[in-house]
Amino acid sequence: MTPKHILPNEWENRNSPSSILPSFLKALKSDDLQRNLQSLYCNLSEKDKGIISRILNCFFRLLSKEQPETIFTSAESDEINNYLSIIQNRIIKLKEDLYCFNGYFLPISHFAPDLFISRLSYDLLDNPMHISDKDIIDAGGYVGDSALIMSSWTSGRVHVFEPISSHKAQVEKTIQYNNLTNCLLVPKGLGETKAEVEIAFFGSGSSINKFDKIVFDALKNLIIN
Repeated sequence: MTPKHILPNEWENRNSPSSILPSFLKALKSDDLQRNLQSLYCNLSEKDKGIISRILNCFFRLLSKEQPETIFTSAESDEINNYLSIIQNRIIKLKEDLYCFNGYFLPISHFAPDLFISRLSYDLLDNPMHISDKDIIDAGGYVGDSALIMSSWTSGRVHVFEPISSHKAQVEKTIQYNNLTNCLLVPKGLGETKAEVEIAFFGSGSSINKFDKIVFDALKNLIIN
């Protein structure tokens, strides 16, 4: 069976069955929302409380059907546009399944700024040496992009868990293209119990989350022969 690929802009279509907004709306309307937020905020610094509030504010504004551009401040918009411009202006297509950005190689053009510019906020760690010899788990490898970044953080191994066959093939290419000798592909999902589960296929957004069954089934049924 070959998964049907969905265009990225379908994430922005609130009427699409693949939209994440209906699921998030249910969570925000939950009777437990206030209690959950109180529990979350009570252990955070004022700075972190502000970050959480800003994120939630953005989602509420999206769900109120405001234009996506309005959820960012001017500084945030400038930063996002700068990151996207850097990425787009430096990607080199070497062949059909080989792309390069600043010396990193992927089998598809998927160089996310949070990975290839911000490096998953590695520079914000208080003690990066603490993980310099530790094994790292990448739960959901997709194309191996996170593993590619994390491989340089440690002399230990990066264990890349990825159950979707088409994604596994891409992870293998990323490991090969970048000579990642400390990355180990584990062709399974990662969970607390051994089980067979259904996966709703949506590229990097693939999930087993059935919080919204209608959305999950819509994505799952996009698998075609």
